[in-house]
Amino acid sequence: MSVMQNSKQHSRGGVVSFLAPGQDKYTRLRASTLGVGFDPKDIQAVIAGEWPLPEFPKDAPPPPRQVGLIIDIQKRMAQGKGPAYERWAKVYNLKQMAAALQFLQENNLTDYDALAAKTSAAVDRAHALAAMNELLGGEKLPKMDALKRQRRELADKKKALYAEYRQAQRDMRQAVAVKANIDHLLGLTDGRDNKEQTR
Repeated sequence: MSVMQNSKQHSRGGVVSFLAPGQDKYTRLRASTLGVGFDPKDIQAVIAGEWPLPEFPKDAPPPPRQVGLIIDIQKRMAQGKGPAYERWAKVYNLKQMAAALQFLQENNLTDYDALAAKTSAAVDRAHALAAMNELLGGEKLPKMDALKRQRRELADKKKALYAEYRQAQRDMRQAVAVKANIDHLLGLTDGRDNKEQTR
């Protein structure tokens, strides 16, 4: 293994570990430390060509910078802010303007009318989605304890009603059977299906 040949020191105990140049602590060669696919057996299988090389996660691009409002430096200086704040605010404002220009370029917004249209569409969409709050009548979602309590109450009601429902179903079946028998005795059926029984 070339890692062990290039390392300053390595040890083979219960776990293979090595000390690469510039390291202070040994690196243990095991999956629990380095991740799946880094056991010595896995590495030997990759070297032998029995396994493909493990996929490493690619670095994701940084998230796009949020565009904030520009600070009115003159107003803040009148409030008593010092020269350090003024320098910071100038840099902050430059960053916000750069982020705004980047947004315009990424969205191909070349004139102000297109920007105004995109802004109004975004505002309308946000307001339409905010209408979801009306589902609850403007209230917050109920707490889990309240939901669990309400579920228990409904389950108890269902249990009580279900016993009553089963009794009503038994009574109905019995009444339908008795009526069908009486109809048959009296000769009222004439080969017709009993409608109550089919329900």
